[in-house]
Amino acid sequence: PLPAMGLSVRQLKEQLTAYGVDFSTCREKAELQQLLDERVAAGACSAPGASTTDGGAADGAADCAGGGRKAQEREARAGGGPLADGGYATRRADGRHCWVEFVDDGDALCLFADGSDAIVPEGDLEPQENLPAPAVHPGSFEEARVEAFRSGRLLVAAVRGPGRSKADRLQPLNFAAEEVASLLDSNAIFWQGSPGDLRPQHLQQVAPAGGPSVAMILPLAADAMRVVSHAQQEDSESFVARFVEALEQLETHTRLSQERMT
Repeated sequence: PLPAMGLSVRQLKEQLTAYGVDFSTCREKAELQQLLDERVAAGACSAPGASTTDGGAADGAADCAGGGRKAQEREARAGGGPLADGGYATRRADGRHCWVEFVDDGDALCLFADGSDAIVPEGDLEPQENLPAPAVHPGSFEEARVEAFRSGRLLVAAVRGPGRSKADRLQPLNFAAEEVASLLDSNAIFWQGSPGDLRPQHLQQVAPAGGPSVAMILPLAADAMRVVSHAQQEDSESFVARFVEALEQLETHTRLSQERMT
C-alpha cells in the first residue's frame, strides 16, 4: 500500500472509505494518516470483504495500490483553488473571518477565532491575504511599555512564532475578532514583534516557551512591569477573559497608587 504520509487528504479519505473506517471525527490530516496506518497494520491491504487466502490478500493489495494510483491521478486532474493550501478567508454568509486548514473536494475546514470550526464550501469563502488588526505600537517593546505606563493602560505584547504551526496561524485570527480589537484599541497599548526584538530577560517573562505567545502586562513604572498572564494558543473568548482579569488588576493598582499619594 501507499504510505499514509505521502497521500493527500482526499486520497486518505478514499483509502479509509475502502476499508470501511469512520473518519468523521477527524479534523487534521495527521489524524487521517494515523487511522490509515493503524488499519493497514491491522489487516495488510485487503479491503473489507476480500479473501483471506494468499491469492485474495495479493488481489486486495493490488486493489489498494491501484486505488491509490487512481486517487493520485484524480488529484492531479483536479488542481486547486486559491485556498487549496490553506490560508485566511471570510465567510460570505456572515462576514466571519477564519483560517482554512485544508480544502478537500471543494469543502474547506474553517477554524474561527472563538474556537469553533465548520466545513464550508470553498465557493462560500472570500480569500484574504491580510486580516484586519488592531493598531500596533510602532516602537520597541521598551517604548511601548513607557507609553502604557504614561497613558495608564495595559500593555499587551504579542510575540510571533516561526509561522509554521497552527498556533501561529490562529494568533492573527484572534486579533481580527471584533471584540478583541475593540478591547485593545480602547484599553491597551498593543505591541507585536518576534523573539529577537526582545531582550533576553523580557523574553523570559513575556514568552518563556518562545513564540507565539500573547502576554498581559501591568506597567508598574516606566522601567518596571509585572506579567499578569501569557498564553501560546487560545481562542478569542479566553483572550477576552484574560484581558478583563488584567484590566481589573490595573484598576486596583492605579487606585492603590492614588491612595498612597493622598
